[in-house]
Amino acid sequence: MKKMHKIEAAALLQKRMEEIRLRTFPDLAKLLDTADVIEVVGETGKGYQIEVNAFWDDKAQTRLRMCGSIDDGGFRAWMNWKPLVQDFFAFHDGRTE
Repeated sequence: MKKMHKIEAAALLQKRMEEIRLRTFPDLAKLLDTADVIEVVGETGKGYQIEVNAFWDDKAQTRLRMCGSIDDGGFRAWMNWKPLVQDFFAFHDGRTE
């Protein structure tokens, strides 16, 4: 069984999170009820699945935490060990951090 190529996977996840970051706050809020899931292929030919979810990060519901993760369906993903994740905050006024 081949191991997930961490550098490639991290770059693919970062690219996807940059694309997600360009969405409007209302579009991001739609991910509260469902996940944004895509399948991509890296330069090595290895396939990956990227999932992005949204969660309220405060009680006032003014800030979303956008969390993205990537896996190759291998043993690490199956056992839920140390997934590769990235996140950012999105605000009603369009800012992201």
